[in-house]
Amino acid sequence: MHTQIELKVLRIIYTLISCGTVTKTAKKLGLSTGTISYNLNIARKISGSHLFARTKSGMRPDTTALELGRRYQEYLHNYEMKADAPVEKIREHINCHTTSVMQMMLTNTLFRPGEITPPWRYQFKPFVSNVEHRLNKLKNRSIDIDIGSKLPADPEITSVRLFTSSVSVLMGKNNSQFGNKFTLDDWYQGKHIRWSEICDFYSKSILDSVEINNHIAKGSTNIVSCSLINMIACCSQTDHIMMIPDYFIPMLTEHFPVKCVPAPPELDILHDCFLNYNSQLREEHELIETLANLLTRINPRDNYENKS
Repeated sequence: MHTQIELKVLRIIYTLISCGTVTKTAKKLGLSTGTISYNLNIARKISGSHLFARTKSGMRPDTTALELGRRYQEYLHNYEMKADAPVEKIREHINCHTTSVMQMMLTNTLFRPGEITPPWRYQFKPFVSNVEHRLNKLKNRSIDIDIGSKLPADPEITSVRLFTSSVSVLMGKNNSQFGNKFTLDDWYQGKHIRWSEICDFYSKSILDSVEINNHIAKGSTNIVSCSLINMIACCSQTDHIMMIPDYFIPMLTEHFPVKCVPAPPELDILHDCFLNYNSQLREEHELIETLANLLTRINPRDNYENKS
């Protein structure tokens, strides 16, 4: 929760006082009008003041806004001769690296009707499962958050577990080739769609892992795709099958004509999912608060089974 007005917000207030309108302020600072309004609302909540009154001639500052503008002017005066003066950037977008099915989960959660979200642009990058690639993208800050398997321990990276899920077999809703009890023979006879990336499924037992890998490899693969959503859509319209973490089932059965059946006991596997981010993001309190809130809201059962 915000307890003090950050420097970037003081900068917006100071600029709005001089420019007179939100549109001119946004243009001068290179921001969107939504970002200006969002940060002003934060300042209003903290200060308990309206800060500005809308008039025919523009936005008129009250005494609190003028005082905050004066504080920012003092800051500029104190640091104008210092080359190492701290510069606080205002975030305009969040770069996300995750699978297409997790993208769907995130956007459905973030932009549900009635939800208030920060005015950031969410930019989803094509998913690459290679661990070194993911680590490098987080370290050089070209990616803000990475959602997938847990990355190797690194002092620059923080990882938070999102969920652990069992895995089921997904098929079209009208697929009558298999009964509700899916067997290992069904697995061998089915037409499989494989993901082109490495699936981070794992077994509970070291002794079972070799057998499970052999069973999975023996399935007849007809299609290989780089998009999980495309794979799901294909299964919904054909007699193909694929494996999917149970975590996503409520969302997928809501939006696609598909059904899921438990995998046979011989394919008893699990899937872990982690949110990974550069540890420097901890300094962006607003973003961290948003991520923490998002983690509590990403619950497919609450979103799709308990609608009121």
